[in-house]
Amino acid sequence: MSPNSRILINMIGLLILGYSTCTAEARAVKVGVLSYANAEPYRALLESAFSQASRTGSTHYEVQFRSSSLDQREVETMATELARTPVDVIVAYPTPAAVAARLATKSIPIVMMGVADPVGTGLVASLSRPGGNVTGTSATTDESSAKTLELARDILGELGSVSVLANRDDPFTPTFIRQLEAAARVLGAKLSVITIGEPMELAGAFESMHNLGEKTVVVQPTLPRDATVQLALKYKMGAFSPTASFVRSGGLASYSAKPEDIVRR
Repeated sequence: MSPNSRILINMIGLLILGYSTCTAEARAVKVGVLSYANAEPYRALLESAFSQASRTGSTHYEVQFRSSSLDQREVETMATELARTPVDVIVAYPTPAAVAARLATKSIPIVMMGVADPVGTGLVASLSRPGGNVTGTSATTDESSAKTLELARDILGELGSVSVLANRDDPFTPTFIRQLEAAARVLGAKLSVITIGEPMELAGAFESMHNLGEKTVVVQPTLPRDATVQLALKYKMGAFSPTASFVRSGGLASYSAKPEDIVRR
């Protein structure tokens, strides 16, 4: 064998060894995504983001999605399943899912996404120093609740009586209602609060509002979006919610951050 041939074989061997080493170093990160009600458009945005990151980086992301529809027990069960899998990190949204994930594990990192009032609901100690295993982004729902009523007034001219459709099982609900009540006092509006805990209660809630002659409703973001919008259209009610996805589903107006910005952060 000539010296040149031996050099070529050695070079090929080194290349193969280098490729094997690089391949071994590329690790797969297991991500569990936990959502409560209204998984879209966040699921599609997250799928796209993780797919792009896997293609362009040295890390491959294996993503598992779990979604519950207005059932706190179900989302808690899903959180426990993800923790037992186990995954390397849990992405949770909105507040009920983040709370369920926090109950399921004290060791797996949890990245909350657009969660309302994480301090008030006990998810973090403070925004600057969250502590524990939870970090991420907070939503502006508590601040934008008042702006939602102002938006309704600007569009409708006057408010008079306004119905609030709230989620009985959402830890954020007391804050959501308090913020709206404070805004209503300033704007001179009268609030009528209806809380529900199951999707089957939606139709009855809208029928009650219709029988009372209500024309405006503010909807909490953790309620089933599409079903709520369809009932609002059926009863010809102006429906508002502090989430941009509500309008994309057919609601009248919203005041909120963009889902794309929340996912990107």
